[in-house]
Amino acid sequence: MDHSDYRRNWQLGELEKYLEANKEDPLLNSRRVCLVNPEQRKEVNNIILQYLWPAVIKGMGSGGLWIRSLKNGYPKADIEDKQYPYSASELIFLLEDPKRPLSFDSTPPWYCRGTITCSVLDYLLSFDFMVYFPESFSIFKILRLLKNPMFAGNPPDLSYNTSPDGTGIYVVSFSRGSGAGWGINSYTDAAGKIIDEIRQNIKIIHAIYDLERDFKNTKKFNTLEKALINLYASY
Repeated sequence: MDHSDYRRNWQLGELEKYLEANKEDPLLNSRRVCLVNPEQRKEVNNIILQYLWPAVIKGMGSGGLWIRSLKNGYPKADIEDKQYPYSASELIFLLEDPKRPLSFDSTPPWYCRGTITCSVLDYLLSFDFMVYFPESFSIFKILRLLKNPMFAGNPPDLSYNTSPDGTGIYVVSFSRGSGAGWGINSYTDAAGKIIDEIRQNIKIIHAIYDLERDFKNTKKFNTLEKALINLYASY
């Protein structure tokens, strides 16, 4: 094949790279392949690394938490292609308490995972946030959270699980996201919104820690509920 074809049609070059990297895969012939324009991938990744990711770090501030590194070279090494109709990349990050790191045998009373999805046309910042309540916690207060009209558009889920020490826990899970097209927001506008959302998540985490000291304290539960409502209201 004339290699000048690759300059005219980037799909050929990307397909060849994929086939070479996966040539030992016995199911290769049945795989669905997502090809991304390498120039647009570079453009999108630069938006993440130069504008959106620094906003996450700035939003963390001095809140006593950090971003859990998933592997060497994070975050650049963890940016992955997203299967969109147009070129897009995705970066997932986890908030972590260095004093209570995530592990198999222990966990803080919360879990927070953020996802940055960025394309040549728009961006989206989404969060999955879980609050863990002990089995002895008031089920009526949990139901109050679930029935709050502020969450009606995207209500939280309730499930029952077992903590690492074998005790039962109620898990209230929140999922939400917001974004905009680049014709509406600039990169700096998006960065400002990300900073604000990170800070609001940290406020929720501190409210959970405060409630954990006295799960029967209604005033502290009200503070947590208000922090969750404020975050939802910002979307």
